[in-house]
Amino acid sequence: EMSDNKIKYLPGHYGTSKRILGRTFESFYVETPEELSAVQTCREYASRFDDAMNTGASIVLAGKTHNGKTHLAYSIAMDVVKGGRTVHYTSPIYLLKDLHPEFIALRRVTDDQISQTIEFCLNADLLVIDDVGGGPESDVCAGIIGSIIESRLRDKRPMVVVGYGTEKDLSRNIGASVLDALKESSGPFVVCDWHIPRRRRDASE
Repeated sequence: EMSDNKIKYLPGHYGTSKRILGRTFESFYVETPEELSAVQTCREYASRFDDAMNTGASIVLAGKTHNGKTHLAYSIAMDVVKGGRTVHYTSPIYLLKDLHPEFIALRRVTDDQISQTIEFCLNADLLVIDDVGGGPESDVCAGIIGSIIESRLRDKRPMVVVGYGTEKDLSRNIGASVLDALKESSGPFVVCDWHIPRRRRDASE
C-alpha cells in the first residue's frame, strides 16, 4: 500500500510495522457502543487534521493490551498520510536505544544518530508514540518521552500517544505535568477499556 510506505519508522522498528501494516478504520471490528465511539472520535480527529496542525491538538489512546489501540493509531496515521502530511511512528523502546545515556554508551551511538532521532521525533507533521508503558523500559524512558512530548506541544505539533493501562498509569509513565499538557492541547482522550471477544483478539492488536 502506498500509504503504508509513507509512514516512516526509526531503524529497527520493522517488527511493529509488519504487525500493523494495512490497518484501517474499515477493518476495525466494532462490537460495543464504546468501540464505535472510539472509532468515530479517531476518524474525526484524522479528518480534521489540518485544524490539529494549527492548534497542536493531540489524541491519547489509553487502555489494556489487545484492545485495538495500535489499530486505531495506525488508522489515524494512514488517513493523515493520504492527506499529504508526514507521519513518523515510534515507541519507547526504540527511543531508549538512541537517546538513553546507558544505551548510548553501550551501543556507541554517535552524535549524528542522536540528532537524527530527535529530528525524527520533532519534525514530522504527526508523531505516533505507541506502547507507552507497555514494556520494562517505561520507567527509565519516562523523561525522554516526556521531553519529546513537551517539545512538540510547545511547537503545536500534533501527536498520537498510545498508553498501556489507565490514565494513572500513563501519568506515571510520561509524568503528570506532561499528561496535563496533552489534555490541555484540546485533543481527545480515548479510553479503550472494553471487553474484546476472541475473534478480535486473534486478529487485532
